[in-house]
Amino acid sequence: MMRTTRSSNDCPLDTSVVLNSLVSFLGSYLLTGTPPLSTNPRFDSSLGCVRIRQHSMRAKHSDHRGRWKILLSICLFAIALSCAATIANPLPKAPALPMGWKKGRETGLPIPRFVSLKARNARMRVGPSFDYAAKWVYVAPGLPMEIIEEYGNWRQVRDCDGISGWMHRSLLSRQRTAMIGPWEKTDIPLYSSANSRSQVKARLEARVRMSIKSCRNQWCFVAVHNQSTSGYVEQSDLWGVYPAELVN
Repeated sequence: MMRTTRSSNDCPLDTSVVLNSLVSFLGSYLLTGTPPLSTNPRFDSSLGCVRIRQHSMRAKHSDHRGRWKILLSICLFAIALSCAATIANPLPKAPALPMGWKKGRETGLPIPRFVSLKARNARMRVGPSFDYAAKWVYVAPGLPMEIIEEYGNWRQVRDCDGISGWMHRSLLSRQRTAMIGPWEKTDIPLYSSANSRSQVKARLEARVRMSIKSCRNQWCFVAVHNQSTSGYVEQSDLWGVYPAELVN
C-alpha cells in the first residue's frame, strides 16, 4: 500500500487536539478498563500531529497497577507536550508602557506624552473639530505641549499652565522641547557637563525655552532657544520631559 508523504505544515501540531483525545481515551479506559473503539490516539512524529486509528480488538487488562502506570505515563507525556508547545509558540507580549500611562487610540503611542508646537499660529479649540471655536492662539513655535488624549486627527493638549484644549495634529511636532519650570522662583544654572560641580555657563529664568538633545541619568543636554548656548540642566527643573524619562 502506498503512503502519501505530507509536510508538517499540512497537519500542524495542535495541543488542544492532543489533550482532548487523551481525556477521551483516559475516561473510557478508567471506566471500562479497555480503550475506546475509535479514539485510540497515536502520535505520528513524522507528520507532527495526532492521528486517529480505528481498531477492532479491545485490549483487556486485569492488572490495576499496570493501568495506573499507563495513566501516569500518559499524563506526564501530555504535560510535557503542552509545555513544549508553549515554549515553541509563546504568547505575544503587549508593548511595554510606563506605569500609569495608556496607549493612544489613534497612534498607539503613550498617553500622556510631550510634543512641541510646529505652527506659528496654532489655535487651541474647545472641541476636536474645526467647527468648534478657538479658545487660545499660540504664536510661539517650539513651545512644549503635553498630549493627554487622541480623537481622529485631533489631539487634546495641555500647556505648562494647565490650560487644555484640542489642536489638529498638523500643528504639532515630535521634536522635543522644554522650558524652565514656571514654578521655579530662582534662576536655574546651565552646566557645562552633567555634574552640579561643573562650570556654570548661564543662569536661566523660569519659562526660558530650549530644545532637548538628550536626557539620561536625571540630566538633559539642551540648546537654549534663539541662543548659541548649550549645556546641561537637571531634569527636575524642566517642564516638557517626565522625571527619569530617557530622550535620545
